[in-house]
Amino acid sequence: MPRKRQKDLRNTILSCAEKCFREKGYAETTMRDISNAAGISPGAIYNYFRGKKDLFETLDIPEAESLHPQFDSKKNRVLQTALFLFGEKGYNGVTMDSIASTLNISKSSLYQYCSSKEDLFSQILQSSSFNLYTQNLSSNGHDIDIRETIKSIGKSYIQIGDNPQRSSLLKTVIKDSAQFPELGKLYYSQGIKPACTNIMNYIKHHCRQQGIPFRNPSKLFAFILTYVGSLQSYILMNSIISGIDTGVDRDTYLESTTDIFINYLKTNHYI
Repeated sequence: MPRKRQKDLRNTILSCAEKCFREKGYAETTMRDISNAAGISPGAIYNYFRGKKDLFETLDIPEAESLHPQFDSKKNRVLQTALFLFGEKGYNGVTMDSIASTLNISKSSLYQYCSSKEDLFSQILQSSSFNLYTQNLSSNGHDIDIRETIKSIGKSYIQIGDNPQRSSLLKTVIKDSAQFPELGKLYYSQGIKPACTNIMNYIKHHCRQQGIPFRNPSKLFAFILTYVGSLQSYILMNSIISGIDTGVDRDTYLESTTDIFINYLKTNHYI
């Protein structure tokens, strides 16, 4: 084969491999995937690369190594199914067998995604819209408007009340935590506490960008916890406890709680 054609084919293999790795991740991409994309036989790739690892390392795209789209999709289905069952039947009414049966998979397959029922419950708490939103706060390169960010934090929490399964899960925690104290511990340690810590880190990040000393982290954390508690009370009164008419719409409530938060930050010289 002429050298130019060899070079062109090698570049084609690299281009197709990169596309496959970025779409499916390293673990879920096969040599057959790459060869099909390149329109060649799998064996032809080995004329240029020793194997999948050699090909991957040549591309220098380490971020693709952590991608597992098929696994993540299946895991999300597991979490959504478990969320529904915990909300409908309570913590004690759900077993790993019942989750596996609902998913139509074996119990051993279920353990690919969690180590226990408690671990699965923890993962559900960590995957709430509120927790996922706060996880990305400190990665922002700059603050466009801290007030809008705080308001968005509140909105992400209150939206939990719009999700019937999430609302039912909160009911389960409230109802079953007396019998199973570990539920309350998990709810705080895997749900509320990490989110509050993320919010505090976001404010710390903001202070650093503005050249403002970051003071009294324990006091700030206590305030953030109080703030989240107020958001939770809104969900309780408007989505969980029946018969309550506060006469306060969501937007008004968000504006008020955001004002309180910003005033605290100003008063204590965080902004």
